[in-house]
Amino acid sequence: MHNPSRKTSKHINLNLLALTFHLIFLIPTVHSRSTQHCLGLLDDTIFDLETAISKLQTSSLGAHDVNMLLSDAMTNQDTCLEGFKTSGIHEKNSDNTYKLTDSLKDSILKISSNLSNSLGMLQKIPGHELSPEAYEVDVEFPSWVLENDKRRLHAPVEKTKFNLMVAQDGTGNFTTINDAVSAAPTSSVTRFMIYIKRGVYFENVEIPKNKTIIMFVGDGIGRTVIKANRRKGNLGTFQTATVGVKGEGFIAKDISFVNFAGPSPQAVALRSGSDHSAFYRCSFEGYQDTLYVYSGKQFYRECDIYGTVDFICGNAAAVFQNCSLFARKPNPGQKIVYTAQSRTCPNQSTEYMNEGPGSNITNRVKWPGYRPILNETEATQFTVGPFIDGGTWLNSTGIPFNTGL
Repeated sequence: MHNPSRKTSKHINLNLLALTFHLIFLIPTVHSRSTQHCLGLLDDTIFDLETAISKLQTSSLGAHDVNMLLSDAMTNQDTCLEGFKTSGIHEKNSDNTYKLTDSLKDSILKISSNLSNSLGMLQKIPGHELSPEAYEVDVEFPSWVLENDKRRLHAPVEKTKFNLMVAQDGTGNFTTINDAVSAAPTSSVTRFMIYIKRGVYFENVEIPKNKTIIMFVGDGIGRTVIKANRRKGNLGTFQTATVGVKGEGFIAKDISFVNFAGPSPQAVALRSGSDHSAFYRCSFEGYQDTLYVYSGKQFYRECDIYGTVDFICGNAAAVFQNCSLFARKPNPGQKIVYTAQSRTCPNQSTEYMNEGPGSNITNRVKWPGYRPILNETEATQFTVGPFIDGGTWLNSTGIPFNTGL
């Protein structure tokens, strides 16, 4: 089948090569941390694009998933730019580096433009529309939750078989979570279970893109706690996460994710860029940007989320069911903002049939990118089936969910 996005993909790859050249040239500078971070995001972008192109050619991936891959790639470019802005590279380096950074920015913007064009072309490719079956879910779980994962999520710890155990008291395979993640297989196609025994683990945990289908199980909120205190400054928001997840299919159950850096500036407790990730009976505790739902399709059930400003933020397609949001007291002059969507698309709708003192929309802001959802038909597009394609993957995780409003 003729692929109308192939020409655009070639343009994207050329821009990726140019971007890589600029980044490698910048590595020896004082801003090597931002450069290395951007190179990592570039690797992720290449992976997403190669996957999307391959799946389009073989027709083995639906439009919903290809759309998500291209959207993820766009998010990576935005984050790369944000990292260089945070580093203050314009102010601290020579004129030559300033000009190079402008060229770098131009390359990234061209990539984003071509990605946007690809997304538009995707809508015109026949045979990649979502089928009605993609929206189907059972009573309790989205369909991408495998039966084995359902049983694991419902089973008590003592009746669950784990591949590895992390325990501070030395009774497990490792005493740190990062060591357990390093020991997990790469590109796994079966669930890899890691039990994190009760305790407070002071570490920043990263689950890279090649560590797939991992599941963390703890002993409960406030019992198994992962905490750290990175904050935005010399780091971009992306890099402040106590736990950062990229590997597809990540699941966490009965764990607290905490960033104790304080009320300002941004400090992330959990950042998930894991497609088909799910979180069950977890807590996310911080202040600004507590829960960074970075990209991909995500599901949260019976979770507690604490924060002040934009404390649920990101560009993912994420559904929250039976979750509790707790607004903490912000710094003087700050206002509490529960969510902040990072999409660049205008008129993104995000609210329907809320209850309580803050639910009256009469005096809401009149910003161009904000409007309420006014009817059930429109609101349904942001439920588990249509929004995160829950009918194809959530059943496999074992996390309970509701199908509609």
